Amino acid sequence: MIDTDADMCIGDMQFENGDAKKDIVLNAKFEKDYYSNDECIDYLFFSNNNHLVSVWNKMISRRVLDKALLDLEKMQEQAEGINMCEDNIFLFVFAYYTNKLVRVSGPKYHYVQHSNQSTIFDKKEKLIMQLNSLLKATDKIINFLKEKNLYNKYEDKILNRYNLIFKFLKSKVYKNGFSNDLEIKNAFNFDFKSRIFLKQFDKFNLFKFDRFKNLKRK
Repeated sequence: MIDTDADMCIGDMQFENGDAKKDIVLNAKFEKDYYSNDECIDYLFFSNNNHLVSVWNKMISRRVLDKALLDLEKMQEQAEGINMCEDNIFLFVFAYYTNKLVRVSGPKYHYVQHSNQSTIFDKKEKLIMQLNSLLKATDKIINFLKEKNLYNKYEDKILNRYNLIFKFLKSKVYKNGFSNDLEIKNAFNFDFKSRIFLKQFDKFNLFKFDRFKNLKRK
């Protein structure tokens, strides 16, 4: 990173799951170095090549951190409760200030997961908590883009990305048998589409429950 004077470097990540006794390497698909913040944002946030939209396998330069922390400090207000997609917030701000992104060879980050409870969505309260966290994180990123006069440029990409996460959570609603729960239906049908994705809802009709009626609970 010092040799290349890069703003950020990315590498492979070694992942160890203590419960399943798995030890795998997540490879970062990286075809070239990137030399503008537009390229960095597209690769890090919207590219299928970046498997980890997080800060796990990345090193950030001090000059990027110094600039990004000013924005992140302003985002602290009403940030309590964001426990899903919080890495997205950090990575997007870091990417905005990154003008040179390079790859380092081999896994430099070793992630050990001692429990998979944080990734299990089998309780109604947890699904609603994760939805509220997604809403707050999306609000933060959208407000950041608006402050930087970039929202129109990235609007479709950012909303499409969070549509996918929303649909993932909604599939868990059906898988766990919560589709007729009034609290769940209110949270996933009305609050979400009215606050964030009204435009996308009207355009693509993404959030109707009948789209998922044929899903079978496993």
